[in-house]
Amino acid sequence: MIELRKITEDNVKACMNLSVEEEQKAFVASNTNSLIDAYVALNNDEPAKTYAIYANDSMVGFAMIGYFNEKYGPVDGEFYYLWRFMIDKAHQGKGYGKMAMEKIVEEVKEKPFGNSNYFVTSIEPSNIGARKLYNSFGFKETGMFEEKEEVLVFEM
Repeated sequence: MIELRKITEDNVKACMNLSVEEEQKAFVASNTNSLIDAYVALNNDEPAKTYAIYANDSMVGFAMIGYFNEKYGPVDGEFYYLWRFMIDKAHQGKGYGKMAMEKIVEEVKEKPFGNSNYFVTSIEPSNIGARKLYNSFGFKETGMFEEKEEVLVFEM
């Protein structure tokens, strides 16, 4: 069973210790950097939410969503953004990524920050695994790029 839990002082160190395979490190920032990004966003009144991903009481991954009102790829206005998503290298290949993404999509569909029908993410073009996962949830390629990453959009 997959659960999204808040990052707290009790689990933040475990979260920072999660890591992906060496060849995947070019695709995703470290969780430490991601937590710093969330802190800075919150201090600038930009909504950000971080999640520890748990499978049967073991932390297996990390996710972060944000809410923005700007032009990003084809979206011009409010949108949810899958800012970070990772499953620890010791827990990959067990279906946790797909199950966690189901929970994240459910959370975003509840519109915790505002009434947008867009859920956006971006990927390195060579990240075939992420592309396959996001496409399976309805994220569509836009052919647009932001800082060398392809923008994908899911309309809810």
